[in-house]
Amino acid sequence: MRTRLFSVGVLFTLAVLLGCGDGTTTTSNSPSGTPDFSLQVAPSTVTLAVGGTARTLTVGATALDGFTGSVSVQLSSLPAGVTATPMSLSLTPGTLQQIRLIASSAAVAGSTNVSLTATAGTIT
Repeated sequence: MRTRLFSVGVLFTLAVLLGCGDGTTTTSNSPSGTPDFSLQVAPSTVTLAVGGTARTLTVGATALDGFTGSVSVQLSSLPAGVTATPMSLSLTPGTLQQIRLIASSAAVAGSTNVSLTATAGTIT
């Protein structure tokens, strides 16, 4: 099983900022030629106004070295007052899906990290 973990920073002031580190793509730590996948998340920063309009993250997977199968993505550790729809995705490499994020008026100023965890149960 391959697992990729993203830590996404969230800052609450007048807005909620979600960022995916300094880039939007995971890197493979598998030896060359071993089936694997990479995960892309865009944009690298999303601004959510507290009580404002929803924004979207676009998530995709890319097959590497003959990887076949689906990639499960789970979003976790959302701060209070922020919701995501859906909280999990099943990605087919080469296709994109979106996660809708919104900060309710109950979101409190502060900062935290949220995670996107990508796993593939079968690598062929």
